[in-house]
Amino acid sequence: MLVPALIVQSPVLPEATVPTHQSPPTESASETQYVCTNPSCATFLTESELVPLEFRGKTAHVCPKCRRGVRKLSQPGSFWADVPKAFAYPLQGSGPWILIAGTPFLLLYDMLGFGLFTGIAKLVLLGVFGMLLQNVIRISSDEDGGTMEWPDTADKSEFITAGLQIVAVLLAVFAPAIACIVSSVFGFGQEYISSGVALILGVAFAIAGFVYFPMALLALAMFDTINVASPLVVIPAIARTFFQYLAVIGLIVIMWCARIVATWPLHGQPLAVRVIAFLPAEFATFYTFVVGARLLGVLYRHNASRLCWFE
Repeated sequence: MLVPALIVQSPVLPEATVPTHQSPPTESASETQYVCTNPSCATFLTESELVPLEFRGKTAHVCPKCRRGVRKLSQPGSFWADVPKAFAYPLQGSGPWILIAGTPFLLLYDMLGFGLFTGIAKLVLLGVFGMLLQNVIRISSDEDGGTMEWPDTADKSEFITAGLQIVAVLLAVFAPAIACIVSSVFGFGQEYISSGVALILGVAFAIAGFVYFPMALLALAMFDTINVASPLVVIPAIARTFFQYLAVIGLIVIMWCARIVATWPLHGQPLAVRVIAFLPAEFATFYTFVVGARLLGVLYRHNASRLCWFE
């Protein structure tokens, strides 16, 4: 399995621009074939010829001649053909065991309050699940195969760092909605804007945030820095993959709404009943998160040349 290239890359090289002295390898080659994305190089390579390059603790594989990014010569299928496969992905390999083991911790996250120690615990859990989902995105962005794995890190403080990154992106994305809703509820700034208008703006900003956040999470997974949550990165990416991204958002919303409808009758039940009854709901929630991350990774894999994030 190749780690997604986290280095400077050129757009996918059209076949017409391949130098005439180069010829692609035969289809009978046993190894996966790649081509350098540098137009002035355009060297055809086998997987064993690629050079590993360390970047922020991750390993990318590059062209041995020019040290630029590479791409597979063939990407079978299409985004639309790979969408149904995303729903089976969490159930492959060790995926079911990860879902089962992670469900109680997801329930714990939802039931913890917001005190000092509980807040730290929630931040760590958010970091663990966040790193897991980002791993799914990276694996899915690089290849069709690969299975889900728990984050493997020797430095446990990385979980807190990952949790803080996600919290920072969430706050940045939903800050306008939060400000408008607070203004509507508590009457702040009513000399400038009425309570009703503030509420309408809050709902509109919240919907925009739900559309914006998945692409921001995809960018965070690929770049590993919160700076990429900027509209200068996210909005062009949404525009370039609009219909495919809209399909991803639609599927995520449908799955999330189904979860809300299924758990609505459980609210108000005794705590013991809620804990037992919520376990299947949290399992479904975890499954939904993984499917959504898989869809985002697949979206990137089929649109990397359009996004041009690593040019």
